[in-house]
Amino acid sequence: MILSDSEIRLLIKEVIDETSAELLEKVGSAWGTRHKLGRRSGMAAIRGATQVRSAIQSASGETEVSSNQYRINDGVKLTPAIKNAFQWLQPYLPKGAVMTSGLRTQEDQDRIIRKYAKRNNVPSDDLDVAHKKLKGLGFKINRFIGRAGHGDGTAFDVSGANLDEIVSAVKAVSKNDSIPVKLAALIERKNNAVHVTVKSVSKYDPTDYVSEESNILAITDS
Repeated sequence: MILSDSEIRLLIKEVIDETSAELLEKVGSAWGTRHKLGRRSGMAAIRGATQVRSAIQSASGETEVSSNQYRINDGVKLTPAIKNAFQWLQPYLPKGAVMTSGLRTQEDQDRIIRKYAKRNNVPSDDLDVAHKKLKGLGFKINRFIGRAGHGDGTAFDVSGANLDEIVSAVKAVSKNDSIPVKLAALIERKNNAVHVTVKSVSKYDPTDYVSEESNILAITDS
């Protein structure tokens, strides 16, 4: 059977998606067991994974990794803090976990309130009333976006997998001194999501980094 160019590219893309996920999981596990694998070896493993994925992408004609390969839902608004933090966190997340929300405007917040209201048969003509009823049902959502968290791009939501496992991943990454990111997690069970706050993060570079103050994007609590 002779395959067309488009069919070959589709097959290669499927291999990329599967290989990328497997590589990231293996690299995350290796880096997470620092007491068994030294920092130098861990960095070498990450460099190898990056090189393999780049080679596959070059062969397929792809030059960029789509946001879906980083497990970020379409339409999610990113900031440097959110993007870098999620890239450090992503290899440790359980299978199926995706970022469902990042930076939000008040318009976004209103839309989310209406969405939850519709799903729970709550009238949404008056958003203040709808918000109050949703809070009474156990939903964790602010009526107004505010100046911190989702409002200033220092928080994101993760869903799609066991919430307790997501929280465990966030805690593990934050406690690992080899990973230059500090995060806090809050389970929002009714929302079926984990709210992740970025405390501090450095620019994502899986091949090497220097933990200097000049290289850290500090996030202060409001």
